[in-house]
Amino acid sequence: KAASEALQEFKAGRQALIDNHVATAGGFSFDADEISISRMANKILSMLDEDNAEVLKWSLADTATGVMTDITLADLKLAHQLAVLNVSNVWGV
Repeated sequence: KAASEALQEFKAGRQALIDNHVATAGGFSFDADEISISRMANKILSMLDEDNAEVLKWSLADTATGVMTDITLADLKLAHQLAVLNVSNVWGV
């Protein structure tokens, strides 16, 4: 039973590293949990034909929920890349 509890604690700790991660890109702090990664990817995909300098509104990790900040598509792409890299590092993929 101790091994099972240790495994559960390990998994919970690993998940917490993902759930609480913040990616910094372009001077902005982005939530970088798995749901946020999906949201970033969806927005990036919806803007495939746009220039990286395109400005968009985004709710950041260090602002109150619902407060939107002007960022660039390049900022979002970098934040997404860093968030995915964190997940890969945590999972050892």
